[in-house]
Amino acid sequence: MPFISPWRKVICPFCFGGFHLADAPSRKISANVKKEPDPVLGRFLGVQVVPITFPVVPAPRGLKNFLHRFYIPTQKDRNAVVYHRICPYCHMELPIAMSNGYLKSDIIAIVGTRSSGKSNYFGVLLELLIKRYADEVGFAMMSLESYSLLQLERVSSDKLRKLRYGSLFNSDRRKAVPQTTRAELNPEIRIPLIYRLSSRRPKSFWNFFHRPRVIDLVIFDAAGEDVEEDVSFELFGRYVNHASGILFLIDPFSYSAFRNRLPDELRERINEQQRLLTGVKADPTDAIEAALRTMQQLQGHRPDKKHSIPAAVVLTKIDMLKGLVDSSITSDVLHDGGYNEEQCGVISNEIRDLLRDLQAGQLESIMNTHFEDYAFFGVSALGSLPEKDFSIGQIRPINVGNPLFWILYRLGFLDPVEE
Repeated sequence: MPFISPWRKVICPFCFGGFHLADAPSRKISANVKKEPDPVLGRFLGVQVVPITFPVVPAPRGLKNFLHRFYIPTQKDRNAVVYHRICPYCHMELPIAMSNGYLKSDIIAIVGTRSSGKSNYFGVLLELLIKRYADEVGFAMMSLESYSLLQLERVSSDKLRKLRYGSLFNSDRRKAVPQTTRAELNPEIRIPLIYRLSSRRPKSFWNFFHRPRVIDLVIFDAAGEDVEEDVSFELFGRYVNHASGILFLIDPFSYSAFRNRLPDELRERINEQQRLLTGVKADPTDAIEAALRTMQQLQGHRPDKKHSIPAAVVLTKIDMLKGLVDSSITSDVLHDGGYNEEQCGVISNEIRDLLRDLQAGQLESIMNTHFEDYAFFGVSALGSLPEKDFSIGQIRPINVGNPLFWILYRLGFLDPVEE
């Protein structure tokens, strides 16, 4: 029965609403309990047929509620009945460690415009976190339960990941992930993927007990169109407002100066793909400005005060610059047992210089004006430009983990690589 602060709020990893665990209702789960409609869950999921699920038990009131603001009873099997805490706003079941007061979810907001390749970035990042980076950087990764709108039941996040991004790794014919459909047309994207990362501190005199660091990572794929047009404001707003860190995905070839560096054939392919994907050219700063508007409205943030959360500016499709820029931007970084602060710092400074040279320095101006802690990164999820039918060859990603590792480093989850 963990003791907790009476002022501590948790953030639902599904609807991003904030509340104290004492105010969380429970779902009574038992083979002997009759299921019933849950209209609150149905409204959140955006489905016409109200889900039939286990009944909701309201949060305790009065003295019991007051006591639960200081300690929370551990939820476990009691005579074949489980009372699983749920979010009071969307009625989604909370991750077990969160519902028992042991852990909060850290939301890493990844925000991008329509041409930034965000969905491909999600898919490749998660695949490499599981198959490469967990061992290289030094952490364990576990898939937590999410929710399937197709089955109207809880499923593992890894199952949803394969359904959403599996085309990237189809051995018969790899295909890039199509542009994410806006939330009002595809309510499936309202459901995030949740993974638990666990890392141990290195042995040292000052770290005698070697307690593990644990973080629940929430991956939410907001459609670029929704971001640019400020639709789905309620959900997107809470997502950004409660983020522990933000990754802004920027398509550098939205700048004419970047496109002009490319060979004629490649430049025309990019122009054609942007017309097919978006119909209009998105400004590279749209995603940043949308997030800033949201944070200022929801936080009542003073316009002259900088945000304290770490923010990474991520230039995508960086493979296109191979051979065109004389720098280490397109060189893959090795994170041997932690975050490679030195190499990533060099790349960040080189990207700053490149932006200034190509008359795109307003990106740094915006970040410097609104964020205390920010850095620049260059990534490529696929390693090459997809064909017109979205088919791709061998995936050769470049530095897709660097921005996330920088955020985790700033949050104290990762240590720097030891020299």
